[in-house]
Amino acid sequence: MQFEPVMGFELMTSSLPRMRSTPELHRLFYLERKTRFELATLSLEG
Repeated sequence: MQFEPVMGFELMTSSLPRMRSTPELHRLFYLERKTRFELATLSLEG
């Protein structure tokens, strides 16, 4: 299995401006990455 959508999202996240890297934003990025990972897994299974 490959998780290319998740890898692509990781790259997009790393290209965001660093000046707004606060703990709150890190939590939001983590939650969104987790959600996208679950969606990608469901699409692969389905």
